[in-house]
Amino acid sequence: MADFVGGNVKGALEQLGPEADVRVTDSSGQDRDVDDEGDWKICTQAPSPGFPPNGQVIRFGAVLIGENC
Repeated sequence: MADFVGGNVKGALEQLGPEADVRVTDSSGQDRDVDDEGDWKICTQAPSPGFPPNGQVIRFGAVLIGENC
């Protein structure tokens, strides 16, 4: 899998395609809904870059653009 950390959630979702099972959560600790993916940047990802998803859920931890991871 590519390294999406630091990138935009919307761009990552477009790259992965509609068949990918992706879950995005708020990494700030504020438990916000990630409604507009274009406003969020990726801080963490699983599986790690270089490892294939092999059908498992892809998980991104994200914060609003302008916030620190």
